[in-house]
Amino acid sequence: MSQITARTDFPSEVGRRYWLGERILDWSGIGVTHLRPTLFLENWLAFADTIRKESQIFLPYGQGKCAPVWAEDVARVIVSVLVDPASHRGKTYVPTGPRSLTMSELAATFGRVLGKSIEYVDLPVAPWAQALAQFRTPFQIEYLARGGGSPARRPRCQTDIVRQIGGAPAKSPDAFVAEHRAASGG
Repeated sequence: MSQITARTDFPSEVGRRYWLGERILDWSGIGVTHLRPTLFLENWLAFADTIRKESQIFLPYGQGKCAPVWAEDVARVIVSVLVDPASHRGKTYVPTGPRSLTMSELAATFGRVLGKSIEYVDLPVAPWAQALAQFRTPFQIEYLARGGGSPARRPRCQTDIVRQIGGAPAKSPDAFVAEHRAASGG
């Protein structure tokens, strides 16, 4: 599993290293399939405290769009690839959620399901990166600060890979929040 940011021109070294890692596996001759998922919905559980206490989500992601995906949906794609590796060898898949949303729309989704108003607050990158220093390594901070998490820096895409390869439609952010209500700040 790689990242949607795996490309030679990504502003963070981490994205470029994902791309290089994919190439090394390709050159190995062992026959691989690359998965490049978008943002995982599970990452949003990290905001449960601020959702609960402040009814806000703080990120420096502007109004870029992404189609966040459940880890469970990506796991179904992985299982399908492992069951029949030959038919997927040499391919690259981008599993996404069912619809692209801005960060404000995603915050509103949390609010709708949790029954309260949730606001997305777009932060400047520098203070956000400083705040991350207590939780993340410098390598992770560089990646995130240069757009690793930012939908504005990721290719805008929405795919049907979860249904096509995983055998069932990707689950919605609404369903994710409902299933993880307590962990989501509800």
